[in-house]
Amino acid sequence: MVQGCFDDKTTLSEEIEAGHIYIVDCGILDGLEPNSTKGNFYFAAPLALFHVNRLGDFLPIAIQLNQRPGNDNPVFTSEDSDIDWLMAKIFLRNADAQLQLVVSHLLDTHLVMEPFAVATYRQLPGVHPLYKLLVPHFRGMLGINVFVREALLKEGGVLDDVMSLGPQGRHELLRKCYKAFNLRALDLPASLKDRGLDDFRLLPGYRYRDDGMMIWGCIEKFVTDMLSLHYDRDATLQDDLELQRWISDVYEHGFNWEDNQDRGIPHRIKSLQQLVDIVTIIIWTCSVQHAAVNGGARDTYGFVPNAPLCLRRPPPPWKGIVGMTDIVRTLPDMDTALLQTGIADMMCEEPRDEVYLSHYPERHFVEENARAVIDEFQYNITAINDAIAKRNTLGDVPNTYLLPQNIPNSISR
Repeated sequence: MVQGCFDDKTTLSEEIEAGHIYIVDCGILDGLEPNSTKGNFYFAAPLALFHVNRLGDFLPIAIQLNQRPGNDNPVFTSEDSDIDWLMAKIFLRNADAQLQLVVSHLLDTHLVMEPFAVATYRQLPGVHPLYKLLVPHFRGMLGINVFVREALLKEGGVLDDVMSLGPQGRHELLRKCYKAFNLRALDLPASLKDRGLDDFRLLPGYRYRDDGMMIWGCIEKFVTDMLSLHYDRDATLQDDLELQRWISDVYEHGFNWEDNQDRGIPHRIKSLQQLVDIVTIIIWTCSVQHAAVNGGARDTYGFVPNAPLCLRRPPPPWKGIVGMTDIVRTLPDMDTALLQTGIADMMCEEPRDEVYLSHYPERHFVEENARAVIDEFQYNITAINDAIAKRNTLGDVPNTYLLPQNIPNSISR
């Protein structure tokens, strides 16, 4: 079925064995409530195969639009007619858009970082080193989260006019994904390894991984150096009652309270390395990860056919039955398309007082040794910025979303 997609006329089994095949499974969308606010909107729950060819290109080769195989659920491939293949890719992009906005963006940055922010403000005094380290990365987040809940997420919000998922569908998707959430998913090296995306040779040119790992290492060193100034041994940290109340608050009232699942959050900090790991995840998620999922919104959603948030017709049950007129009638109408581009533009709007990664204008740390750690962090981040900027001029597709000069310090938009 996909034999013609492979350069060397190898088989699918051989390509899988070689590590050249990747799968995207949107099955978590299956059975969720579609949106009926403005007529009926539709979405699929596709499975898709991607192939890395000998040039290093990462390309889709097969898409099944619904989870259960059947005569009315064909597997579309890049060998099919251009129109059939285009329609299949549109439904895949629409499904990905539901997951990207609700899960990758809203849940996995905005919402899961909120308990850490609340516990920081509630449990740590302003002179505590962890308060000083974290507060700049929570700047503006609680306010934007209130706006998201009130204006976007709830029933009657603007997303009802533009997304394939209805309000109950969005909430159920959040519930499903939060139930399976673990903090490890926000640990970049661990997440890449778990998903089989960590091998530079098998998946070349993956800029999120390549640039992200450089920045991750820089943040981790910064956190280690700063916390080591205040905790010279694990016993000191274990005896810090304010720190222990902080993590206990996150554990009990942030993640564990509803179903007694810790979701990778400890109820007590036992070692410096454990604290470094958690704080690195927090700073990474509030800055770099949020920039990765939000910074490209205008580029991704601004051209509506690239990632339509809603579709007006159901997925085709057979091959060979759609034409370009069907494509146009499936995509959002003009008013909905304009609303989608407006939302994308709003997501990328830069606050006047935006602060970018490694900059700390409020100067919570005034001690000379702490300022030296910040200076080194800024120097290292600048070096990474220059390296990425230089690579972006060498003819490859530029990646500006993880250029440190474009990464806000916090979830502020």
